[in-house]
Amino acid sequence: NSWQADEAAVLVQARYNDLENTRVSLRQAKADLMIALGFSPMVEITLGGAGDNPIPQGPVEDLIYQALLRHPQLAISDRAVAIEEEKVKIALSAFLPRLYGFATHTHTSDSTMVTSNYWMAGLSGAVSVFNGFANINEYEAARKGREKAFLEREQLTLTLMAEVLKAHLNLQTAENNKVLAEKNLGVAQARFDQEQSRWKEGLVTGTELLSVQSQLDRARMGILMAQYQYQVGVAALRQTMGLSPIDTTVASEMR
Repeated sequence: NSWQADEAAVLVQARYNDLENTRVSLRQAKADLMIALGFSPMVEITLGGAGDNPIPQGPVEDLIYQALLRHPQLAISDRAVAIEEEKVKIALSAFLPRLYGFATHTHTSDSTMVTSNYWMAGLSGAVSVFNGFANINEYEAARKGREKAFLEREQLTLTLMAEVLKAHLNLQTAENNKVLAEKNLGVAQARFDQEQSRWKEGLVTGTELLSVQSQLDRARMGILMAQYQYQVGVAALRQTMGLSPIDTTVASEMR
């Protein structure tokens, strides 16, 4: 039928247009990158693969513990005070349910959420060990003597803990989205293979096959975006932990 041929021609032209628009966007993005780096926008570059950054392993309290150790403003790793790692992790584990509510902006009717004792119970359990105090009472006494310094330290500690937790949650979400995108790509590929076989047998039109091809292309784009977001999540978690956000391998070469 003539209308089917016309429809197929329109779909093909649309795909060519999308491809050309993508090429233009790529050239513009490369030019913007060169300008941001202080180079001429006319410089030709070849981007290499992003590679896989090592993913920090372990439960959340381990990740927070490592972040607290590495943070330069807390300077915990440089202290002469012996840090009892297991005590800190136990304190962090007890505090995590409260921190989850803070980091995810969860609302609750629990009256302890709005009291200073709520935060003190969690923070003092971890920070007191870092400061070398034997118990919470000693921590409270020292805190009252140097209120401003302790408040700043507690605020920085809480902020860092929340940032690590948020980064960890975001990475979990990105990983779930990546798994879903991989499954979606598998389904789209299987459907295209089936429709292509039917098209060869004359059971479906070229227009119908192009429509399925478009769905496959969208699934491929979806997996690329999901993989990108996952790598961003890994880099964000590494950065909040005081690690290098990316590998030091060369990601591009200049011509």
